Amino acid sequence: MTEKLDKQEVGPELILLDINMPVVDGFEFVDAFRKLSFSNQNQIIIVMLTTSSNPKDLERVDALNI
Repeated sequence: MTEKLDKQEVGPELILLDINMPVVDGFEFVDAFRKLSFSNQNQIIIVMLTTSSNPKDLERVDALNI
């Protein structure tokens, strides 16, 4: 994924995530995504969905500013 976005310098308009995804959780994805650099990265909307009621999860989502 990293190489493809870096070469094309474009990204999606919207990203839907779940906190508990297989392989990479939503928090890990956001961290990796923010390390990429391409022209429209600041225009991409990231929405994180979850059924978690864990206050720590909700605090982490709030801290991501997404």
